[in-house]
Amino acid sequence: MVQVLNTTGLNYQLEKTITEAEERIILISPYLKLSNRIKELIEDKNRLKVDIRIVYGKSELNSKEYEWLTNLPFVRLSFCKNLHAKLYANENQCIVCSLNLYDFSQINNHEIGVLIIKEQEKDAYTSSLNEAQRLIRISTDNIQPLTTDKETTGSKESEKTNKESSDFTSAFHEEPLTNQNGLITDLNTNSKLT
Repeated sequence: MVQVLNTTGLNYQLEKTITEAEERIILISPYLKLSNRIKELIEDKNRLKVDIRIVYGKSELNSKEYEWLTNLPFVRLSFCKNLHAKLYANENQCIVCSLNLYDFSQINNHEIGVLIIKEQEKDAYTSSLNEAQRLIRISTDNIQPLTTDKETTGSKESEKTNKESSDFTSAFHEEPLTNQNGLITDLNTNSKLT
């Protein structure tokens, strides 16, 4: 069963999504200004070598936030133009909601969203992850931090190795999926399987 969450429930489930992840975390939010609590949770999962993918899209990152994120070896940061979606997932659950990963939003705004548990709602979970994977594939890793001086910093490439999106996304699915028409499709090629 899909569970509807308010602001308090979303914040609780967001933390739970991060803390209970054992393999990977997807955090998709247009705005990105992480609270200290979320930063601590991400740092802990980074130490445990959990694969963390963060996609944002509405504004350039503050240089301190950019530096902090790019110095975590198991975090992959990317930018998705025209992003408005908010989705937070691990290998067992997914949240689709109005909540941005923005500390102000987490405290002051009225938010709503749904929690999808993979074991209970496999189709909804799979559909949500498919869309998250599409957003990851169309995102760019060529990100520039927001600078405070008038000089431009040029393009800064992350020194981390950047696995292909298919490596990251294929780990969520070990079996073929069915599309809306009931046809079995291959997640990586979106083509019909025979």
